Amino acid sequence: MQYDQNLLNNKIESPEDNNYSDDELTFLPFLTFAYGLAHSPNPKLQATFAASLERTWQFVRPLRSAPWNAIYVAAGGLSAAQADIDDVAW
Repeated sequence: MQYDQNLLNNKIESPEDNNYSDDELTFLPFLTFAYGLAHSPNPKLQATFAASLERTWQFVRPLRSAPWNAIYVAAGGLSAAQADIDDVAW
């Protein structure tokens, strides 16, 4: 019912407590959700998704994880630098 609110609260309790399985459970649905939103007429939900994707990726970005970088870019992330793309290729 309140998926959009839960999406924004991702990693809010302890962002420094990084757990790779939590990242996997977060990023795999991001990609699926992005494809569903491509056909959604709900701009509020699209904005919530974009904010959650950006916020979550900023927490995991220092890990230089190829899968998370690739999903971030594929899901429409706008802050990826060339170095992030290079990490995927590496």
